[in-house]
Amino acid sequence: MSVLNKRLMPGLRSLVRDWRSGELQLLSIAIVIAVAAVASVSFLSDRVSQALNKDVVQSLGGDLVVRSGDFIPNEWLEQASSLGLENSITVEFPSMVSSDTATVLSSIKAVSDNYPLAGEFSIFKKWGVSSDTYVTSGAPKPGTVWVDPQVLQRFKLKPNDVLHVGDIELVIDKVIAYEPDRSMQFVNIAPRVLVNVQDLDRTGLLGLGSRASYRLLLKGGKEEVGSFHHWVEKQLKAGQEILTLENHRPELQRALNRAENFLSLVALLTILLAAVAIALSARRFNVRHIDGIAVMRCLGASKQYISSMLWTEFIAMAMLGSAVGIGAAWLVQIGLTNIVSIWMDITFPPATWVPYAKGLATGVLLLLGFAMPYLLQLVRVPPARVLNRTFGVISVRRITTVFISTLAFLALLVILTGNYQLGLIVGLGFVITMLVFAMVSILVIKTMVFVAKYFKRWPLFRFALTNMVRRRSMALIQPGALAAALTVVLLLTIMRTDLLNAWQNTVPPDAPNTFLINIQPDQKQDLIKFIESNGIKTSRLAPLIRARLTAINGKEIDIDSYSSERARSSLTREFNLSYQSNLPDSNKVVTGRWLNPDMPEISLESRMAERLQVGVGDTLTFNFAGQERDVKLVGLRKVKWDSFDVNFFALLSESVLKDMPSSYITSLRFPEDSGDLVSKLSTQFPNITVFDVTALLTQVQNLLSQVITAIQLLFMFTLAAGIAVFAAVLLVTREDRIYETAIMRALGAGQRQLKASLRLELLVVGVVAGFLSASAAQAISWVLAEYVFEFPLTLSLWPWLVGIVAGGLLSLLSGRLVLKGVREAPPLASLRAAQ
Repeated sequence: MSVLNKRLMPGLRSLVRDWRSGELQLLSIAIVIAVAAVASVSFLSDRVSQALNKDVVQSLGGDLVVRSGDFIPNEWLEQASSLGLENSITVEFPSMVSSDTATVLSSIKAVSDNYPLAGEFSIFKKWGVSSDTYVTSGAPKPGTVWVDPQVLQRFKLKPNDVLHVGDIELVIDKVIAYEPDRSMQFVNIAPRVLVNVQDLDRTGLLGLGSRASYRLLLKGGKEEVGSFHHWVEKQLKAGQEILTLENHRPELQRALNRAENFLSLVALLTILLAAVAIALSARRFNVRHIDGIAVMRCLGASKQYISSMLWTEFIAMAMLGSAVGIGAAWLVQIGLTNIVSIWMDITFPPATWVPYAKGLATGVLLLLGFAMPYLLQLVRVPPARVLNRTFGVISVRRITTVFISTLAFLALLVILTGNYQLGLIVGLGFVITMLVFAMVSILVIKTMVFVAKYFKRWPLFRFALTNMVRRRSMALIQPGALAAALTVVLLLTIMRTDLLNAWQNTVPPDAPNTFLINIQPDQKQDLIKFIESNGIKTSRLAPLIRARLTAINGKEIDIDSYSSERARSSLTREFNLSYQSNLPDSNKVVTGRWLNPDMPEISLESRMAERLQVGVGDTLTFNFAGQERDVKLVGLRKVKWDSFDVNFFALLSESVLKDMPSSYITSLRFPEDSGDLVSKLSTQFPNITVFDVTALLTQVQNLLSQVITAIQLLFMFTLAAGIAVFAAVLLVTREDRIYETAIMRALGAGQRQLKASLRLELLVVGVVAGFLSASAAQAISWVLAEYVFEFPLTLSLWPWLVGIVAGGLLSLLSGRLVLKGVREAPPLASLRAAQ
């Protein structure tokens, strides 16, 4: 108890006293804002990651899934059994199924009785009568088959009718509304036909050369699954892989990673602004406590006592501020997860301990890292300062201050992103932006002061601007901090309006919403007539030829030499190839040139070329059903996949492919409510697969809108941090302003004149900050539109209007709250206190 009284109680009493006097309020607000931003992002990413992991287990069909291009080895099954894991095997391949009147390409999947190990099927209750469904587990019984609704549509069948699958007839038992582990990849869009694995051999469909994919599904305890994962990883050969979120749902993983990085950047920017506010507030705390610490030293307080008191006070404040920030973040994340749940259609589990730990660490590191230099200075206050106030404080060397702040910043990088490069780029970009803002601010203010000399009738205007220039360091920080906060808010607003509208305008009203696949050469003319007779604009039919890449520069491909799973996967299956006379509108040559149709050449999509580790000038060898052809890589293309045109990773010269067996693919714009038209098309051309992407287009637009809304909510923390910095600057200059006001009042200035001068100064700062923020936001938006989204953006006037008005209002409001009472201070008392 005596140790507690000696070490802790003085610091806690000092905390209460300083809080009541208002010395620590801005420091606490900055901590709360930073912690709330970090914890909100952490809460969101933590809960989303947990939900996605659970969703991935269900979408995979088990806790662990291993895919193979050949039969599952018996030793894998034996190892799984020895670990007590439940297992199930599926076999998936494309094949034709038929009725008495038609034949259609389908995606056949054979499953065992205990399939799926995770997730459940959704089955239509009464097909053709209503869309009501019920949930079931298990698999089709031997002799029966479950099918997609498209199968019934194309064959004009109904449940309990017979479907021919290979050499056998199976009774249609159920109509599938949802299949838990079905991949949504473009190559797997043929209608599903689900059979029992016991019927697979009787179908006679798994002959030589069949393109079957085998999967081993496992379910069990976390440790047992982990042990099998570690064991089987060493057994994998070419064509075998462990399915994870990255390779099973790569688009979802990439979206999640980008979202987490972007949200982390929001939190990081908030932290940087909060750090400036904390440093400025700590500086003010230092200045206002120097004399009090000097008196304590004269009364016998040791450096150890002062140090213990200050450290206790600040650590306690960091803990309390962090607790409040975490509480605020917990409330915010409820709203954010509700927003995200709308577009991700998942239920979020409770958060783990990680967001709480991150929030607490952020508060402590921020306060200690950016306030510590000023605490160290207070500990070194000499007792002689009581007798002679000209005695300065032994300041901490600047290199020490920079080292401490940098160390705290790097620690926060590890906590937030784990990506040093990303964090350092953002930190450096922040510093450069603030310097640019500061230089432009001082240039604008000096220009205005020069101009104001010619307006002798406006002495208050000249006085306000002269005050700003005289406090040079504060004039550099003041508009820049407010501008940095307004920039990100305006940027997100522009992204939500102009950028989103520009993206939507890149997809014209008649953009394709339906793909037709597996069109046979003898059907081309009849299909075109059918399309035109129904008032649909005829689109180009692109030839589709399949071939396997076997060699690069005359050297046979060694799949094991590729570390990228996507590269290995591309090389273990056939490529979809095509030819075209002219460069497609949605393609752009970035390296090399376009194809010469008379020469054996190839043009690759740039990212595919990067995965395959090839470049312009290399020779690629393709095998077309036993025929090998060499082609020279002459160009790399960037493809706009979101154009919904027919695009390919690999385009070859017509001279190479024109004599090869091919099918055709096209994209069309079907009108709304085109169910009857699709039914007619399926009836007349039963082998053609119809893929409707209307829902995908709508989902993408809704997704963009919801994500931007969620991010805008988080940027409110950044705006709050910017206002905190602005307020901190005003507080630092408060004493100087009181002294200047006292002199002005002693010289005869009235309350109305002083009020007008202060408002004018704040308004100038706000207008400058608003102009800077609008300019920066417009510039960044243009860069994003030009080099990231790749569409033209027309600059608008509204960001400048909004930025200037918002900057002026925020500046006036903050100044009114922080500088309240400056004009009312008695002149004589203020002048005596300044001596």
